[in-house]
Amino acid sequence: LVLYREPASIRDVANALIRHGRAPETPVAVVEAASSPGQRVFAGDARRDRPAGERGAGAPGDVRGQAVLLRERLAWREKRRLHGRSVAVTGARARAGEVVRVLEELGAEVLLAPCVETLAPPSWEPLDAAIGRMGEFDWLVLTSAEGAEAFLSRLREKGRDLRALGGVRIAAVGSAAAEGLRGARLEPELVAEVSNPATLARALAGMAVGGPRFLVVQAVAGREALPDALRALGASVTVAPASQTACPNTDLEPVRRRCAEGRLSAIAFASPPAVRGFVQLLGELEASRLLAHTAIAAIAASGPATREAIEQLGLQPAIEAGEATARSLVEALAAYLGNSPIT
Repeated sequence: LVLYREPASIRDVANALIRHGRAPETPVAVVEAASSPGQRVFAGDARRDRPAGERGAGAPGDVRGQAVLLRERLAWREKRRLHGRSVAVTGARARAGEVVRVLEELGAEVLLAPCVETLAPPSWEPLDAAIGRMGEFDWLVLTSAEGAEAFLSRLREKGRDLRALGGVRIAAVGSAAAEGLRGARLEPELVAEVSNPATLARALAGMAVGGPRFLVVQAVAGREALPDALRALGASVTVAPASQTACPNTDLEPVRRRCAEGRLSAIAFASPPAVRGFVQLLGELEASRLLAHTAIAAIAASGPATREAIEQLGLQPAIEAGEATARSLVEALAAYLGNSPIT
């Protein structure tokens, strides 16, 4: 027997069923948020006002009868690793799909709250001009997955193909940029994190001969630490913007409310612009206050640059991905939340 109704009527229904012949010890399971990632099941019997642990927070119905005894065998949803966890994902909507998909497959409830979006640069002219003279460069340095995607797209737009890169050595900053290149059948000669631009610059300059010439493809207003470090070592550097970031008009009230209710397991940031967008949408004081509730929400950072952006708020992320990739971020979240008590 399956009943869908307001939780306030559970006791009345139970008493009526017993009066009409149901055994008082009939197994009962109250299901809250049925068929959703936040589903919770509380088992008991018909003699109780509500099954043990049931909070009455919007439970849509209950199951009565011997079928309840099969719950442990059929409870596939509750057996998933992140069942009962909720994660706010702040990355760009266009890039967050993989993180959202894998978290949901692991059983988590995901709140997509994009705090950054990636746009085309104000002008493609600098990048197009650089592509037109690719033969003049010794190295092509791509600092993001978006940059790699934009560069390859503009290469095709200009009627050129991968042969234009013949003789040019390629470096990717971060695993995401490297994966973007590999998807186009390009294997970067060097893959590095930009957490220490001076070290990366020395590695690049050390692999070059003579006065090396670099084309660095990065975002508008991207960090100048790497180009500056290369120039300090005597390299000739051309910087070509391939994207720019902006803060979308996202309503973060669901995230704020979940934190206030103690029902948010983690807030995940995949990039420094996502952190800055979060602060812009909430205001620095409110953002810091909300993130400081680490007992409610663990702060997850994807890579060292994102960690540094969070630390600038005076906070320390509880979860840090080894690499700035969607896979690494999900693995770090699963490892941390899978071993934490469910709130």
